[in-house]
Amino acid sequence: MDFLTVHTTDVEALVVLGVDTHADTHVAVALDGLGRRLGSKSVSATDGGYAELVAWAESFGRLDRVGVEGSGSFGVGLARSFEPGVYRPSR
Repeated sequence: MDFLTVHTTDVEALVVLGVDTHADTHVAVALDGLGRRLGSKSVSATDGGYAELVAWAESFGRLDRVGVEGSGSFGVGLARSFEPGVYRPSR
C-alpha cells in the first residue's frame, strides 16, 4: 500500500481580497492563493470599518492582492487604506 507523505513548511499564506462597496457598508471575501474561500465579512464604510477589514484579512495570512469595486466612488476611502502598490485598473 502506498502512502502520501505531506510536508508542511513555514511558508506564509497569501490572501486575495475582493470587496463590493456600498455607501454605508462594504462586503469582502477572502480567498487563498488557490481561490478557495477563506471567509466573508461585512464592515461599516468608515475608517474603523476599513481597519477592521484589513486586520480580518491579514488574520488569514499576508495580503497579496486586493480588488475594490468602486475605487473611485464608494470604495475610495477603503482603497486608500491599503499599502501602496495595490493595483488600481483604469476604467
